[in-house]
Amino acid sequence: MINENFCEANKAYKEIIYDLFKPDKYGSHIIDLKNEDLPLFNTKINFIKGDWLSNIDTRNVILKSNRLYNIELNFRIPVNDPDKIKSEILHELNHAFDFYTKYKLNQPLTIDMVISISLSKTKIQNNTPLKIFRNVIYLSLSSELRSRTEQTYQDLKKFHTINKSFLKRELNNTSAWRDLSFLKKDSSIRTFNFLIKNLGEINTIKMINDFNLTILKDVNNSGCKIPNEYSFLINPVNNLGDLKKYFDNWFSIINDNITSHENDLLEVIEDVIKDIKPYTEAFSKNYKPINIKLYEDYINGTLE
Repeated sequence: MINENFCEANKAYKEIIYDLFKPDKYGSHIIDLKNEDLPLFNTKINFIKGDWLSNIDTRNVILKSNRLYNIELNFRIPVNDPDKIKSEILHELNHAFDFYTKYKLNQPLTIDMVISISLSKTKIQNNTPLKIFRNVIYLSLSSELRSRTEQTYQDLKKFHTINKSFLKRELNNTSAWRDLSFLKKDSSIRTFNFLIKNLGEINTIKMINDFNLTILKDVNNSGCKIPNEYSFLINPVNNLGDLKKYFDNWFSIINDNITSHENDLLEVIEDVIKDIKPYTEAFSKNYKPINIKLYEDYINGTLE
């Protein structure tokens, strides 16, 4: 479901942030975003020339008087594509909303939020087995899926239509649905075999144990409790049997997450139709059909 408060806040924020870049102005900006549902003060916005990529940096965040200070939003942009840029902005703002909610309620971050931060800040060379494995985990985290749901709402709402068939076709073209399709094609055994084939048993086990240690360090530092379904991260991987169980545990979580996410994305269509319908009905009620004879006379230059 779409978060109503967040949607109200981002209506203004997406335009404010995009307007900073609108004239193709790469660089950094410090701004205050004052909507009471998501008050972000001393917010740093970085626009960087490069392939599409966005992320949020919360390392220096503090909460003061129910305001969140020092969030940093980074956007790597190759060309000025307004819809794409605004979509990326909304994705990161949803992460900001998650952080604000947790800080405001004085609650520790959820484990998926901590893992997301941990994986985001870890630099991994592209097109390596570890990068591919990391991407599967990252794309399936609940915090990432929530952000893509909010992002997809905006991606579909821009069409201003209540045609369900059209919206379903456009849903298939969204980045959220493409990522979902990628995750559905993957599997525990496929990833397991890929890593063993490319790295060998010993190197794969070492990679996974190092990967787990990094995550567990960040989880412990955050004060987050490890839920039962993630308890397998605590156990070292010693052999091929442990490795297979490890992947099975991850993909049990992944499959549960993507099943729920698919339902949420389909529900976005209903949310868009519900929100757009009053405007289309009002337009239809006040719309007067064009007088074809007058129109033809105008086109032919014979209108008296």
